[in-house]
Amino acid sequence: MTWQERAITQVSRVLSAETDVLIELIRVAARLKGSESTFRRIAQAHDAEQMLDYFAEIRFGLMFEQLHFETEFEPFGVKGPDLSISRDGQSAYVEVKRFRSGGPVIEEIRDELTPYGNPPKDIKKVFDQIIEKFSQLNCGNGIVALWSDRDDLEELEFEFAMKDIRSDAGNGIREVPGAFYSAYSVLTGSTRDAGNESTLRVFNNYQNRF
Repeated sequence: MTWQERAITQVSRVLSAETDVLIELIRVAARLKGSESTFRRIAQAHDAEQMLDYFAEIRFGLMFEQLHFETEFEPFGVKGPDLSISRDGQSAYVEVKRFRSGGPVIEEIRDELTPYGNPPKDIKKVFDQIIEKFSQLNCGNGIVALWSDRDDLEELEFEFAMKDIRSDAGNGIREVPGAFYSAYSVLTGSTRDAGNESTLRVFNNYQNRF
């Protein structure tokens, strides 16, 4: 049995929702170089959230492939970046971060109810997660691709976090990897339709660099 077949079996065993969509993603991603390594991790995952982390990598890999990038999963093994992309003689490495769903959206802060979370705290959370990914993007031009399954993280919070990082880099406070760019996809509806507008807009901005 191949890792692709094992991954499909494990998806059906571990996940209860949208398994048909996820299995189709596996089948489509099989044409991409290095996909078997991602299938292996899915096949060996026993936790639904961990498995969905790996599917975020598959989604971004397929998105770049649809934009005519040559795409490879785990070009340097499991300890390196999640993806490499290249086109027209230019290349970059991609590290994917998924913000997992969890907890109620309404939070109690100082005896007040805030229906959409705590923006400064959320911006700091996104900022820290991007910085953490830099350690795996020290091999060339880098992209941090963010996928959010959290209802309380807004698009503006991602944009503010990226603005803070660019400001730190411009002031010499922080070094960023190569031609750093942060792409993001915010889950706004079903998995099939997730974040289409924001994803395409950000990827088209990055596409102009190639």
